[in-house]
Amino acid sequence: MATATPAVPTGGATEKTARGGAATGGATPRPARTDLLPATRPDALLGARVAGAARDGAAALLTFAPEHGPALRLVLPAAFRLARGERTLLTDADLTAPPEHRPAGPFEQCATRYDARALALNAVLSATRPSVREITALPDGGLRVAWGASFLLEIPGPPASTVTAWRLGDLG
Repeated sequence: MATATPAVPTGGATEKTARGGAATGGATPRPARTDLLPATRPDALLGARVAGAARDGAAALLTFAPEHGPALRLVLPAAFRLARGERTLLTDADLTAPPEHRPAGPFEQCATRYDARALALNAVLSATRPSVREITALPDGGLRVAWGASFLLEIPGPPASTVTAWRLGDLG
């Protein structure tokens, strides 16, 4: 059963992102510009297919494909944790950490641990095509997004030193 919390937390923001820019990490194009779009709310992710992970500099990017309407991008410029069951797949610390190893193949071109792990995650997402089943807006401005049988994205509320913990953008 899919569920969503109706309120938009204060730590998040919404944006409309135009297509364009050069690819980052070999996966998804970087946004060219952003404009605020108040109509896009976290519950718009409910039921959307999780399409992929990329990054734009020091921000993680997750792309979602709703059944109807334009693709959505969740931008994570602050702390986050993506886990599958008990195993942590990606965190904000991975955005600046060098890869642990350099296996043969496309991973050789990865600049950070996030890039290498995002490539592996994208292969899993492409094969399983999971959909968002639950959205929880946290009172501190954070967000919790669950998809598939065991994926969980946790975004704590923003620390006092940052403006937002996450932004949701319309790629249409």
